[in-house]
Amino acid sequence: LDSFLPLCEARGIGIVSGGPYNSVILATGARKGAWYNYDPAPPEVIDRVNAIERVCKSHGVRMVDAAFQFPLLHPAHVTVIPGGQGVAEMESNLTAARQTHGCTDLKIDAQHHLRQPKRGDYDWMPKDNATLSRAYAPADLAPHIDAFGIDGTVIVQAAASVEETEYMLGLADATPWIKGVVGWVDFEDEGQRHHLKRLAAHPKFCGVRPMIQDIPDVNWMLRDDVQWAYRALIELDLSFDALGFPRHLPNFLT
Repeated sequence: LDSFLPLCEARGIGIVSGGPYNSVILATGARKGAWYNYDPAPPEVIDRVNAIERVCKSHGVRMVDAAFQFPLLHPAHVTVIPGGQGVAEMESNLTAARQTHGCTDLKIDAQHHLRQPKRGDYDWMPKDNATLSRAYAPADLAPHIDAFGIDGTVIVQAAASVEETEYMLGLADATPWIKGVVGWVDFEDEGQRHHLKRLAAHPKFCGVRPMIQDIPDVNWMLRDDVQWAYRALIELDLSFDALGFPRHLPNFLT
C-alpha cells in the first residue's frame, strides 16, 4: 500500500486485481472449512476475518461488498475480477459492484471467458468438473448481460494458443457487446512477432496475457529471450495483462 500502489499511480499503470475475496473467505465469512488464497485458512486469518465481519456488521455493510470495493478506493485500481460460478454468485458480485464510491457511464465486464472444450487446447481443464469442462458461448452470457444492464465485455484467453485468440476474435466479430479481446502469443518464440502484428490490426484486439501464474520459474518474465515481446507490445500500443501472484509483484515493476 505504501510503495507498490503509489509507484503504479506515478507510472500511470492501471491495476486489475483478481480474487478480492481471497479464495471466497471474504465472501462467505470464516465458516468451517473456509479457504484463503487457495489453501485452508489458518487460525490467524480466521481471527482477522471474524474481526472484519464484526466491523462490517456494525456499519450495516455486507463483508463481500466491502471486499469488492476496498481495492477500488485507490486511484491506481481500475477494476477488480471477483470470479464466481453460477447465477447466484454473479448476482452477488453485481450487488457488490453497485455499492460504488463513485459513478461511471458504462458498465463493463472487464474479464470473462467463453470457451469450446472440443477445440482441445485447454490443458488445465478438469474433465471431471461439469461446470468447468462444458462449453460456454455468447448465448449463455447474453441473458445476464441484458438482465443486469452490462454495456460491454472484454473476453480473455483461457488457453496458451494463438488459435484460441483467433477463436475469440471471431466471437467478438459476431457479438456486438464483446468490446475487447485479450489473447496470447508465445513469448518464448520471437518468430511469433508476426502473429502479434497481425492480431493488432483487429479493432477489438487489446493485448495479451501470458499465463505467468502457471510458470514454475518466478523470474521467467525477466529472461532475455522474452524481452522482444514487451518491446513489441509497446511498439504496437497493446496491453500486457500481468496475471500472477504476490511473489511476481517485484518483477511486474521491473
